[in-house]
Amino acid sequence: MIVALTTVALPSADGLQAVGLMGASGVGKSDLALRLMEGPGAALISDDHTLIERVEETLIARPAPGIEGLIEARGLGPLPAPFTPAAPLVLLVACQPKGFVAERAPALRFHTLLGLDRPAISLIAVQPSAPAIVRLALAAALSGRLPGMGEPGTRA
Repeated sequence: MIVALTTVALPSADGLQAVGLMGASGVGKSDLALRLMEGPGAALISDDHTLIERVEETLIARPAPGIEGLIEARGLGPLPAPFTPAAPLVLLVACQPKGFVAERAPALRFHTLLGLDRPAISLIAVQPSAPAIVRLALAAALSGRLPGMGEPGTRA
């Protein structure tokens, strides 16, 4: 299934893990992806559209056909970028516009893809701390320590 997600693979102790960035056009998904890709071992999976496949209880993110290794740089168009062909999708990030006010400690939200729930956090994509927050949230999700994991949550 092809979904409207920009996906980036980030390194973890268990290998590369995918983070899916979702949100309205122009909100900063590609900008956040580029900043995440500056970290060691990180790579693009797919920009704007991602192929998601279910393999047992795992969601695998792959580049959508025809856009492998390309990321949009607003004002320039698609540019070649280092990419990886696949990684397990662990976390979703709802990218919000400037002015979004997040709750201090919101209930964890979940988003269902192909019948599997994935935790979803919200943040302003262009805020300077966004890449650090995404990396910390991914590490917490992988260790089962994302606040609210294992508790009933809200659907994203």
